[in-house]
Amino acid sequence: MSSVGLSKNERLALYGLVRHPSLNDRELAGELDLKMSTLTAIRNRLKRQGFYRTVRIPYLERLGGELLIVTHMRLNILRQPEEVQRALREVLGAIDDVFFAFSDLHQLMTFSLCRNYTDAWMDAEHVQQQLSERNALAARPVRRQTMIFPLNQTKVLRFFDFSRILGLLYGIEEEEPPQPVSLRLERFEPRELSRIEKRVYMGLVRFPDLADNDIAKKIGVTRQSVTKIRKRLEAERLIATARVPNLLKTGLEILAMAHYEAATSVTLSTRKKGIEWVVKEMPSFFHVAGQREGVIMGLASGYHEFQQRLFDVSRVYIEKGYFKDEPALYMLSLQDLVIVKDFSFAPMVKKVLQLRDEK
Repeated sequence: MSSVGLSKNERLALYGLVRHPSLNDRELAGELDLKMSTLTAIRNRLKRQGFYRTVRIPYLERLGGELLIVTHMRLNILRQPEEVQRALREVLGAIDDVFFAFSDLHQLMTFSLCRNYTDAWMDAEHVQQQLSERNALAARPVRRQTMIFPLNQTKVLRFFDFSRILGLLYGIEEEEPPQPVSLRLERFEPRELSRIEKRVYMGLVRFPDLADNDIAKKIGVTRQSVTKIRKRLEAERLIATARVPNLLKTGLEILAMAHYEAATSVTLSTRKKGIEWVVKEMPSFFHVAGQREGVIMGLASGYHEFQQRLFDVSRVYIEKGYFKDEPALYMLSLQDLVIVKDFSFAPMVKKVLQLRDEK
């Protein structure tokens, strides 16, 4: 069942769950003007049928992490897809820093959070070597495989936030005015967590679907401690809750990524108007902008919509002279999409927090 078969209330509820992931059922029902019993029943049904999942996103730049990395690779289409997928799962499953990865029949995209450049290059070398040895990669290289974003020099404008896409898909108008885009770069002094804070942090990441009371039982601390520490971590923007829709159930057809390099004289602040336009007008779910390059990802109903979105963005940026060259474009078929690694943050969090007694 895809979202094209959902009722009006089910679509509204799914949008609300993604748009307001931190609200409880009572708060969200009021926000959506639904009865709480109706919302709870729909939420349980959507979750049971796999329409969305809850994740807790760690803000590791505030805990000593330095880099966000996006990688694109072409796969060996001469091998059986099942063999390629097996190799991808085995290799990427062993890399702690890779938290999300997906592929279709032709290409692979991975997302990593790393402590430093040493970790990043060790990961890249290991993945390249292991996948090459398993004959999973295409012989023909792409123009650029790895995009590295130092977090203290990068604006993360959307990070797997699908609310804009669902709102447009379901014809739901957002009543709140769009927030102004701030391109002010922040520098963080790494926050030192206490032993119990680390334990709760890890529990929140490992068990994002569980209530505080259930997490407390899992990690062996009191419910009051979990609630108090969770609220403090959220207030300090060290962790956040997100809900991610099942991409295979959206009814859309294309996942597209554009990677651009900025012209030499164009800084992040110079591109502000263009970035504001893209954030407002483009239904992206992932958008990071660094001083010299950026990555935007979105979903489209088909090739025509993709072409129109591409034309609109390119026209704005080319008119302003923002691009060094034409963006590199990648399209993946949602029908053939395979989630290779599904928001696996715990191994990387364990490494950054230097936890040795947590599984």
